[in-house]
Amino acid sequence: MFKRYINKIMRKMKKIYYHYTSIQVLYSIICSHTLWLSNLMNSNDPDEFYLNCSDFNKYIENMGVDPFNGKPYILEDNGILGKNYGMCFSSLNDNLSQWERYGDHLQGVAIGFDIELLQKLLIDNYDFKFDFYSMKYNENEKINFLKNQIKRMKKFDTHCPLAQFTIEGLYFSLYYGTCRAVFKREAFSIEKEFRLFFDPKYFNFIHSMSKQIYGDRFSALLEKGELTYKNVKEKLHLLEEDKKFALMRNGINSYLSLDLNLLGDSHVSVIEEIILGPKSTQDINELKDFCKKNGFTPLIKKSDINIR
Repeated sequence: MFKRYINKIMRKMKKIYYHYTSIQVLYSIICSHTLWLSNLMNSNDPDEFYLNCSDFNKYIENMGVDPFNGKPYILEDNGILGKNYGMCFSSLNDNLSQWERYGDHLQGVAIGFDIELLQKLLIDNYDFKFDFYSMKYNENEKINFLKNQIKRMKKFDTHCPLAQFTIEGLYFSLYYGTCRAVFKREAFSIEKEFRLFFDPKYFNFIHSMSKQIYGDRFSALLEKGELTYKNVKEKLHLLEEDKKFALMRNGINSYLSLDLNLLGDSHVSVIEEIILGPKSTQDINELKDFCKKNGFTPLIKKSDINIR
């Protein structure tokens, strides 16, 4: 009884983010101990805002800053930027619009993830971390986010031998890629969405470019980054060549899979809670037994929303 009380208090102290999905997806996650990171460009509504390179340049110009010495970087056309792969979450744990839009028409589940623990396990085991940001909906949010990104930008004059890119181009692509993943139309602001994401093509590009820039000094200067690349390539399998395809909610879509077993025994605590949708017919005790048999012990409860 005391242990259950302590666990309840600890859960309240954690910041949990919810992924609304079907009971079939939950079954797959629990059975395989695997998370699917899908192509975010194809995972949401067809009228979702997409930040292209020209739009990003306009933000830069309107802010009165030119961190790139006026040189154009057309990243999408030359294939340096790939697609962001990841998962979408909400800070809302039992929300009707989320159930209707993403929770299998109120019959699915909201899986509560401890993202901080997931990131910690990745850092501890592989020195690797996904980007995790709240979505930016209105113009003030977008501009402030971009300003904070630019503050982190460094200036170099060294030219890279690959495709006439300067080091500034690396930072441009990094921050453009991030903004591209988190800028969304204001009409979606009620979703309180967060995204966990990563661009495998960009990660691969940065690694190969860094080797060309620094040559023999690469291992000494970026030893930690090189280790990360090796782990991502050989153990985590999160590079572009590892992508697979499956039939998803909106058609055939590519994905990368993260094997939670690679993160050690603590990975089962990444799933903290499961909420059954308002119209779910899933028996709670059966679901508890199923999760326990597969090593997970999340808090499981039914939605408080009453729909007849």
